[in-house]
Amino acid sequence: MPRGHLLSSYLIPMIIRSIRCDLLDEPLLAKSAVTKLYQTDGEDLEIGWVDSFTDRQSGKNSANRGNSNSILDITKGKFGGLFKATRTQTPQSKVSISWEVCYDIAQRISDTSKPVEVQNMAAAVLSIGRHFDLDQYDAQAVISTITLHSLSLQGDSLNTAERIWSVGVLVYLRAQLSEEYRNSLQAAIPAVWTAKDLGRPRGQFLLFFLQDKDLGKAAQEMWSELPPKVETSEYGSEKASSLMKLILNCLKQPKTPKRDGFDEETNMVRLLLHLEEYHYGSYLHFTQSVKSARVQEKILESDISFQLADETLAPPFKRILKEFENLQIINEDQIPKILEILKLEQISIPQLSRLFRALNWVFNRQIAMYDYFQVRLDDYFEMVPRLFEMLTTRRFGRLDPRSFSWDSLEFLIYSDNEDHVAKQYRNALAKVLVAKSVLSENDIAPDSEHLRGLSKKEILTRMLFGIFKRVSAAKTFEHSDKVTEAILTEYTLHLIVSKMGQRTLYHRLLTFKHDPERLPTRQTVAFTMLSEQIFEFVKHHSWNDDNQFDAFQAALIDLEWQLIYVDISLPPPK
Repeated sequence: MPRGHLLSSYLIPMIIRSIRCDLLDEPLLAKSAVTKLYQTDGEDLEIGWVDSFTDRQSGKNSANRGNSNSILDITKGKFGGLFKATRTQTPQSKVSISWEVCYDIAQRISDTSKPVEVQNMAAAVLSIGRHFDLDQYDAQAVISTITLHSLSLQGDSLNTAERIWSVGVLVYLRAQLSEEYRNSLQAAIPAVWTAKDLGRPRGQFLLFFLQDKDLGKAAQEMWSELPPKVETSEYGSEKASSLMKLILNCLKQPKTPKRDGFDEETNMVRLLLHLEEYHYGSYLHFTQSVKSARVQEKILESDISFQLADETLAPPFKRILKEFENLQIINEDQIPKILEILKLEQISIPQLSRLFRALNWVFNRQIAMYDYFQVRLDDYFEMVPRLFEMLTTRRFGRLDPRSFSWDSLEFLIYSDNEDHVAKQYRNALAKVLVAKSVLSENDIAPDSEHLRGLSKKEILTRMLFGIFKRVSAAKTFEHSDKVTEAILTEYTLHLIVSKMGQRTLYHRLLTFKHDPERLPTRQTVAFTMLSEQIFEFVKHHSWNDDNQFDAFQAALIDLEWQLIYVDISLPPPK
């Protein structure tokens, strides 16, 4: 089961019943500007808050916090009485994760090149020791660990596996607090997340949504290999769709003023983008669900601001985003600049997905720019497979050709990559046919070039003219064995489909290449039906009577229509 599914499946079913249009808390993509690690000094713990998006600062008294004690508020002051007086640990059956799991994951992190923030979180856990013994606890180490993990959960830098582990650490340490502090902490986490809870720390948000879940099992599964394999969810949910509609309806309303510096509208966009990023079904319906130009503008504005706050995003990407933040339009000069940056700069898979998400909103305002992007993408075809692998890994963990929206940059990357994959496969088929003396090197030579633009159709048409003339004259289909016949048919089908640019036919010819469990193309019913059209075309070769290219060209167009009719009559490729 994909690991990202765990987080989505815990959150989605609970959000709907605990949220209303005006009852939103910070979602998992909230970003805090907290960069300082707060240390304990003696027995007193100093707590500070800085939030770059809500303008909350440490010196402000928030009305939202008046009746909600965060774990940071609770742990202020003396250590005396903080832990259980009985010195007995909470039974494991009442805690969703063991300290051994928390500690083992921390050890694994310490042996990797994880970022400094995550290394510090692991070091804090390791400082407590493998066995959490209340008779020999280091109160300062425990409080420092609680503080550090709570602060780290405020930001976007943790991935899903790191976040689940960190919440597990907090859950375990909370369970070891004394009755007084534990009751206070429990009271601070409400049964329903309401407007008054909007100012709560993100750690409390996660403790609320993940309470009573088996965090130990989730964390162990995610960290069963290094680096932890975190894929996006394929978990379908009508509740997620309902939540998306709810948020979009709220965003259509006039923007509400900030309360105590808290921007509720920005918070709603964060939750919406979390659904788009981590929930498979929501991604598929995201763009088509956002019809209002005003809502699109709100989403783009917030999305860009979130990405600009990412300290690990390379400066060239930030400069591009900054340009769109100011104008929210794109011109032809910016497209080569974007492609050049993608070629030269390092970018993580999540960052690439977020960048493309923002760019799609910009491109959707000028649809003609998609065509220009595709033309210029030809100059960077060598990086396309890398981008394609990153995008499909982020979104699905495997190829699903039908899942990219046609009006997206992802679709252009997919299409270009599919052309690349198809060409590699065509070349492999061509080499077999040359080795069998069915075709010559001259017959297949034009396809060895990187075909571009309008010349592609003409070049492939002339290639097919030469191949069909040769096959017809030699009566190859009559004299060849079944395997050679099938290879020749498949090769000509690939050339025709490449000329047509017909994606569903591409899928039929290439699906098995992306899924080893599927039957080879030549063993499918679809291939048999498409092959019959090729046989008929060669058998009734009126196009070859006068050896005229124009006659062949017209006949080839008729053949293409026949292939489309066959494709339509078949079930969609899976």
